[in-house]
Amino acid sequence: LSAGRGYRAPDLKELYYEFDHSHLGYMVLGNEELEAEQSWGVNLSIEQRRLAGALTVRLGGFLNYFDELIELRLDPSTSEAGLVVYRYNNLGRALTAGGQLFMLLDLRYLEASGTYRYLFSRDIERGSELISRPQHSGSVSVVGKIPKIKLRFGASLSGKSSYLSEVPNLQGTGLVSELQTTLSAPIINLGAHINWKPIPALEIHANFSNLLDQKREPGDYDRLEAPLGRTVSVGVRMQFDQPKQPPEDKNDAS
Repeated sequence: LSAGRGYRAPDLKELYYEFDHSHLGYMVLGNEELEAEQSWGVNLSIEQRRLAGALTVRLGGFLNYFDELIELRLDPSTSEAGLVVYRYNNLGRALTAGGQLFMLLDLRYLEASGTYRYLFSRDIERGSELISRPQHSGSVSVVGKIPKIKLRFGASLSGKSSYLSEVPNLQGTGLVSELQTTLSAPIINLGAHINWKPIPALEIHANFSNLLDQKREPGDYDRLEAPLGRTVSVGVRMQFDQPKQPPEDKNDAS
């Protein structure tokens, strides 16, 4: 159990950021007039291990109260048809609370884990949920292991429930007259990976993300997904400073 008070000054990104993705229909801008965010928080966590340490179960909960919460929100004053502008702003008073259940089974040839999260959020100033915060989310992961050749391979599946989003209400003039809220569709993400260490100094890995190809298209203002879609990355890592074995004790009697 822990409790504390937080004070967070806006960082350089929130103050001066300028991310121009006009070709995808949006921009993200900083705000030099941001005030510091203050908060009170309480956290509780309980962990149990069973089956000689192979099974781990962790249950946690939290409660946070914010004043001048810094949020990235859609800015209707500078948005227009074809280009929506998001800007960092102080939201005011807000509340978040929730819990998380985590389970891990770690065996010699198999590793399986799962996480479930519940989130309650409240914009106290406006009497509604906070934007872009799914109430339910979770993930499962299964990894196969072959210790003899140091090979790991597996797949993961994650998902988020519907969430409240802001969308622009575009008039015939092309200007954004006001913001509307809508429930966005759930998100499901499937990925896979492989990791191999043929020798201690060499590691080869490949990651396959978003295999279902869920992505935000231009004009999808209510979606949290990245605009990239499926991605594949392959990498090689070499370590040259291998730890040396301690020298043998020549005085050891045999």
